[in-house]
Amino acid sequence: MISLLNKAYFVRYTSVSGNNCVLATPKYIRNRLCCFTQYNLLAVMHKIAIKIPMTVYRIKRIYDPAEEEDGFRVLVDGLWPRGFTKEKAKIDLWIKEIAPSTELRRWFHHQDRKWSAFEKRYLDELNNNEPFGKIYLNLNKHKVVTLLYAAQNKEHNHARVLKAYFESRK
Repeated sequence: MISLLNKAYFVRYTSVSGNNCVLATPKYIRNRLCCFTQYNLLAVMHKIAIKIPMTVYRIKRIYDPAEEEDGFRVLVDGLWPRGFTKEKAKIDLWIKEIAPSTELRRWFHHQDRKWSAFEKRYLDELNNNEPFGKIYLNLNKHKVVTLLYAAQNKEHNHARVLKAYFESRK
């Protein structure tokens, strides 16, 4: 699957082996992208492109057992999860700065009917979060990043919003 990532320089694709890659394209191909089919474009790109591996983001409850496939484990909650020691949690990093604000967390209180409004408000907070850029660049150094959260609701929690936000910035 090919999609334009940045009009000027990048094309994203999924290789046959399932790895996500970004191909950096020269400027002269940028102007001619519309005349290539998917297959011709890939053939041209393989000859001249630089492959840049992309970070894969996953989400997981911190109460679930740690696995090797988790990669770099990051706790994204503002509060430390109940009943966990740092050794038992097996986290590599705790980033409180990108958790929802206390006011937003208390307002949402994991009520499903407030989910869409929570998403919008949390995205606004992320867009106005100054340390987010540095955090994002540091996380992108890893091949796999697992965002850990403590909420019981697996469908409606801030880690799901955060994962989508990270993936949209690729």
